[in-house]
Amino acid sequence: MTSGPPDSSGPREDQNEYAETWGAPTKPEDVWFSQIKEKYGTLRVYLYGADKHIDGLVTMAEACSETTCEVCGNSGSLYGTGWYYTRCLPCWTKQGGNESDRPPPADW
Repeated sequence: MTSGPPDSSGPREDQNEYAETWGAPTKPEDVWFSQIKEKYGTLRVYLYGADKHIDGLVTMAEACSETTCEVCGNSGSLYGTGWYYTRCLPCWTKQGGNESDRPPPADW
C-alpha cells in the first residue's frame, strides 16, 4: 500500500497495520455507554460496541480511579466505613475523616 498525505482518501500503511493488529477501529457512533458511575469509591463504566483499544482505556481509567483523590487529583487511597471515597490523606482529614478509616483490602 502507498501512504498518502494525511488528508488523502486512500488507506495508509499505519492504519492498515493497526487494523491487522487490533481489529478495525471502532467508530464513535458504534460505542454507547449504558452506565457511568461510582461504586465502592471507584469509577465503573459499562459500555457496548467497544474494541480492544477502548476497553483498555476504560480499564485503565477504572484502575486509576482507585488511587487518585477525587477532590484534588493527587495520589490517594480508599477511605470510609460504609460509604467509600478515594481521597489523599489531607483531603480525607479536611473532610473530617481519620487515617484509621481505611477499609480492609477486598476483591470486589
